[in-house]
Amino acid sequence: MFGTYRLILAFMVVFLHLAGWPGFGEYAVFTFFCLSGYLMTFIMQQNYGYGRQGVKKYAFARMLRIYPLYIAACLLSVVTLIIIGEEATSAVIFNLRWPEGIINTLSNLTLMNFDHKSPALVPPSWALTVEIIYYALIGLGLSKTKTRTWLWFGAGVMYTVAIFATNLPWWDYGYFHPAAASLPFATGALMYHYKDEIGRTIGRFARLDVAILLYGFVLLNWYWQYKNGSGLSIGFYINFLINCLLLAVLTHVKVKDRRLLSFDKKMGDLSYPIYLIHWTVGVLVFYVSAQLGFELTKRTEMFAIVSIPFMLLFGQLTVMSIHKPVETLRDWIKRT
Repeated sequence: MFGTYRLILAFMVVFLHLAGWPGFGEYAVFTFFCLSGYLMTFIMQQNYGYGRQGVKKYAFARMLRIYPLYIAACLLSVVTLIIIGEEATSAVIFNLRWPEGIINTLSNLTLMNFDHKSPALVPPSWALTVEIIYYALIGLGLSKTKTRTWLWFGAGVMYTVAIFATNLPWWDYGYFHPAAASLPFATGALMYHYKDEIGRTIGRFARLDVAILLYGFVLLNWYWQYKNGSGLSIGFYINFLINCLLLAVLTHVKVKDRRLLSFDKKMGDLSYPIYLIHWTVGVLVFYVSAQLGFELTKRTEMFAIVSIPFMLLFGQLTVMSIHKPVETLRDWIKRT
């Protein structure tokens, strides 16, 4: 039952960027990383294995999951830049601009975007670069055993502690730097290795209403820490702990209603496209609204709310035209 929550996390990023809710989207990103650590370790252990053929299938399936929709998002940005111009796009989001130079162009094409401030056709693509790095490491066996995963987790904890001990800039080293993602990815991997023990511990609390309650605590923590100015320090890591518990509950929720399962999958399918296109769609909505005489203000709830229906529309179009055909191919790869 991860699909709907993945869409909720994507919209948390939307409300950070378009509505200007500080810390809200950052909370979601580390949860995405933790969930990816769990799921990638799960599919390597359960579906592919660590033999040469298994790793090849895993790598190809990951490429098909990430790149076709990413290229589609890039094309949407290219069309947007052609139609309304770089000045209009960068007025809403500073780095939605044409790539500059060979290196920056290649980083956009290959999704190896290590500088979140550089020109990007998909501004939040830096997080996808981090995902790809850890997908590769997990595929190569970083989380193959409990021992390796504990060592990885320990390195992530030490890195996080070192950031605060040495007063390094948190934004640069505790959030955007790929090494910072070791903590959530390794935590997710450990959740896989101890999933049976976690299931026995959670027991009868593995229910959707408990998951909803825990998400309420996520919102309360964000609001409290935001008001007290600690949202991106202690509040960030408290949120991470709450979300780890929430993901543990969702891992063991058993749903028999096929309609609910179908709904959850549809919501999950929308999460990645929404994440990819939300800035570009927001820019288009901002520009068209101005042309129609309806002035929106950046980083406001109204800007986000007006943009969301169009995100859902574009997202559903990409799911129907790209995601579903690619999923059919990925399923075939798994079976062969």
